Amino acid sequence: MHMRDVWIFPGHGCQYVGMGGQVLASSSKAKVLVELAEDCLRLPLRTLLEKGKSFELQQPQVLEPLLLIVQCTYVDLLKDRYGSAGKIAGYSAGILAACYAAGVASAETMLTIAVCRGRILKQAASSHTGGMLAVYGIETRRILDVISEASDLSDQLTIAAYNAVRHTTLTGDVKDLKFISRQLRAQGAETAFIEAAGAWHSHLAQQAASETRCVMDSFSLKKPEGWLLCGDRTRPLRTVDDVRDAIAFSISRPIQWALLISNMIDQGSQVFIDIGPGRTLYSFFTQMELPDDVTCHYLERNRGRYSIPHCYQKTSVACA
Repeated sequence: MHMRDVWIFPGHGCQYVGMGGQVLASSSKAKVLVELAEDCLRLPLRTLLEKGKSFELQQPQVLEPLLLIVQCTYVDLLKDRYGSAGKIAGYSAGILAACYAAGVASAETMLTIAVCRGRILKQAASSHTGGMLAVYGIETRRILDVISEASDLSDQLTIAAYNAVRHTTLTGDVKDLKFISRQLRAQGAETAFIEAAGAWHSHLAQQAASETRCVMDSFSLKKPEGWLLCGDRTRPLRTVDDVRDAIAFSISRPIQWALLISNMIDQGSQVFIDIGPGRTLYSFFTQMELPDDVTCHYLERNRGRYSIPHCYQKTSVACA
């Protein structure tokens, strides 16, 4: 086990067509999981993953199970070769694969949870025209000032995620987000819409969070092995009920990512591995002021191919 290492798992917005292609092709277990999810959903998930459109992939009933399968396959790869990490943290939907990595449940059980969550989020997304907006280059305080000046929006738009000092995610109705995006750009900020199907991490997702919590009691879970953290809180998940609450209520709560990372660094964590897909969480680190001995790495390169970070290439389970 690499005690100073942290595996970090991204959520909605990190996906792209072809993600995880190389690692999925080499895993018979991943093939079984994809087939299981296809049988449950009656959807051609592998085709959507390999040849679908971006808007199809971002639909929660598609994305939740596929994201979990890709991330669980990377977990198996790393554990088989190098052992586990000292800490594990999930950002938004990444909490599902993080739970698998922490021994909370089997991949099959976590896949069933992902399918259930995806169906609930699909229903939530159909009830509103919600979206999410990334804002760069401006502090959160100034973002809130701009929102408060637009009095009609002050109760409609909220902070979905505190990613770094000058990187924040907003959530709310798409029309309102488009308006505030123009206002923020006039203040010198950069903005970009995230490929998400709904206004996650806001009051618009509260019903979905409550429904998810109701179904979580039907799953047999274990206490996490070691440190397991969820992006919407800074304390580790210790009990099964902690895990159930995190999987459900993180849907509607803001993500405190910058604070979570800062706390882990203060506790001695030094190497962070973005499990992927993509490099979303790695990009957050490039916008943080980090101590010289803290580094972040990623697995996925281009077009679904991966390579092992150099910090792991000379280690193995036997010598870790």
